[in-house]
Amino acid sequence: MNQRRFVHLLIAAALVFSVVACGGGTGAATTVRIGVTATSNEPAVKLTRTIVKRLEEAVDSGEVRLVIYHADGRQVSTVFDEDFTVRRPDQKRENDKKLRKEGFDSNSKRVEALLARLASNGGQLDPFEVLATMGRAPGPGLVVVHSSGLQTIGQLDLTKSSLDFDIDRVIRSLPPDSLPDLSGKDVVFSGLGQVAGPQRQLPEARRRALEKLWMDVCTNFHAKTCSIDGEQTTSTAPVATAAVPVVAFGDVTTVVPSREGGAPPTEIVSVPSSVLFEPDTDVLVPGAKTVLREIATRFARETRATAVGHTATHGPRDTAIELSKARAERVVGELVALGVTRSAFTGVTGVGYDAPIEPDLDSANQLIPGAAERNRVVVLTLTGPVTK
Repeated sequence: MNQRRFVHLLIAAALVFSVVACGGGTGAATTVRIGVTATSNEPAVKLTRTIVKRLEEAVDSGEVRLVIYHADGRQVSTVFDEDFTVRRPDQKRENDKKLRKEGFDSNSKRVEALLARLASNGGQLDPFEVLATMGRAPGPGLVVVHSSGLQTIGQLDLTKSSLDFDIDRVIRSLPPDSLPDLSGKDVVFSGLGQVAGPQRQLPEARRRALEKLWMDVCTNFHAKTCSIDGEQTTSTAPVATAAVPVVAFGDVTTVVPSREGGAPPTEIVSVPSSVLFEPDTDVLVPGAKTVLREIATRFARETRATAVGHTATHGPRDTAIELSKARAERVVGELVALGVTRSAFTGVTGVGYDAPIEPDLDSANQLIPGAAERNRVVVLTLTGPVTK
């Protein structure tokens, strides 16, 4: 046997060995990683049809390893790490499509049962650390973050901002080494904005801001692809019972002060920034006009009003004043467009956090989330409003 033929035989033998070692699969091995938070502010974990389909496609393509991570506060641990390939009794990969489907369905039910039982008792919601943990794992693959995304700890703590901040600026300020490189990984966020328990539903503007936040985190750390699974799962009660801080989102409130000495009727209407504006801007969100249209109906010909913008005690004072004034003017401009006369407004201004609705800093000079959200408002004081 000449030397060239001997080398060719060795190469052929190596190729045969590699196929057998992979269980007879015809495609490249894939690692699918799923990380869940599962706090008392989130529904019990249930994978969407979208994620199940992605997992099934991986199983159809070749060898698959499935790893599941669970966050208990800031501690993230592995709760499942197994070969998820559907195999024949001889341990080679099952090539019969029908049998592979049956095997996949059986394996999926086992995984679903495990996920449905997961419950965090750590007292915090930290999807950032879940993503970081999965990002540290070597190699490419599919990464699924199953979480509401309402971070309550660390640099992205939303209890202090209610998503009313410049997302791009905050992402740029993250330390370069705060998250491992996601290069080669396909990242999917599932369940963003889906809440339960004491956590209130997100206004539409804040849901969109939340999606932008996590997409920016993903792209800034070089993931191969970043996407959002927008499919809604059937809401079920949380499994976890440990209390987790909520992210506050305000309601439009109306206060009618008592009248003395024949004073004309007055209404004080507080409109939260979270239902009107894009984060850290005076740009109105879809749905804001519906809120303002209702307020416009409170004006009669003789009604007079003032509009005052407020912010939480956060960031540079001049910037806060500028933003609060721009928001007050935007509200007035929209009300005028809806038919209210401009002369009805006797004052339009912004005070930033110089005149808070209520104190929003604790003894350690940290923001009090609920109070901070109540300070992010435009307050309209109507004298002589329409009486319903």
